[in-house]
Amino acid sequence: MTTQSEIELAWAAGFFDGEGNTCYTRLAGKRRGNVRLTIGQAGDPDDPGAYPEVLERFLAAVGVGHIYGPYLHSNPRAKPVYQYQVYRATARQVYELLKPHLSTVKCAQAESAILRDDADIRLIAESPPLDKWERAWATRRANASRESEV
Repeated sequence: MTTQSEIELAWAAGFFDGEGNTCYTRLAGKRRGNVRLTIGQAGDPDDPGAYPEVLERFLAAVGVGHIYGPYLHSNPRAKPVYQYQVYRATARQVYELLKPHLSTVKCAQAESAILRDDADIRLIAESPPLDKWERAWATRRANASRESEV
């Protein structure tokens, strides 16, 4: 017999399949990035303090994470935006909960982000630690390359 929590997890997986994203991000000058799992939703413009019900339901189904927002646009007609987000180990935990119900495309997206994170972890473990001058130089190089792209 299927329990209510299994039904909610299946619903959460379907919602994430359509609206969610798993990615790997690293800030310039940092040796390690992180896996991030997010879902964005527009809120009620008449009640900008109220989280979208679907994000609250998703959070209740998976049991971990946070809802951030509202993020307001400069366009006064745009609705406020809210985001459910989890990082690193918690993102992996949510992915494992949803995985049995996710499409192959979402599984591949998450696996790719996790593989990049694992590769960074191995690389850091095998590399000598950077001293403060090497960190400063890496940050300068990253900032310079970003400025040259603009």
